[in-house]
Amino acid sequence: MADTRSFRSRSLRAVTALLGVGASGCLIGEAPDYTEPRQTPPFLLLNQAEPPITAIFRAVSGVDIEFNVPVRSEDLGDELVASLVLDYRLEGENQLASVRGDAGTFFGERQRSISVVWDTGQTLGCHQVTMIVTHFSNADSNFLPIDPADQALATWWVALRSPVDPENLPLDCPRPAPLSNSGDDG
Repeated sequence: MADTRSFRSRSLRAVTALLGVGASGCLIGEAPDYTEPRQTPPFLLLNQAEPPITAIFRAVSGVDIEFNVPVRSEDLGDELVASLVLDYRLEGENQLASVRGDAGTFFGERQRSISVVWDTGQTLGCHQVTMIVTHFSNADSNFLPIDPADQALATWWVALRSPVDPENLPLDCPRPAPLSNSGDDG
């Protein structure tokens, strides 16, 4: 019986102490200080790019090709711009087209993507086509990035064939590597 009274007495004191602490507001801490959001470089969701970046895209010259990539970025009101460049940083580099996008927020409520259309004209052969995305405040007069820290790139291989002979892949395209048997030493 003495143990029961002792237990009740201790329990009553513990509850009284908790009520006293709770009434004084000590259990709730102060709100944390939040920093202002910062602009982030664009982030391209390459696994959702159209056409896919994982294979040589085959097309007939003289046909428009649309390149589209979903993008995430904290823009702070600064719109995105994108440029398509043929053979970026290679001999024969040529800017193909540029567009202005919209300003959004990182992981915003809606999915955004940026698209640029290339009028292939009479271009033939195998080429790299690179989309360069940056913020308008970081773009030069050709919509190319000034500071490479605020850019994202997506690169496609495009094989443009003649409309007269649309079946043959240009000879200057990279060929898939032969399959190897893993673990086969001989």
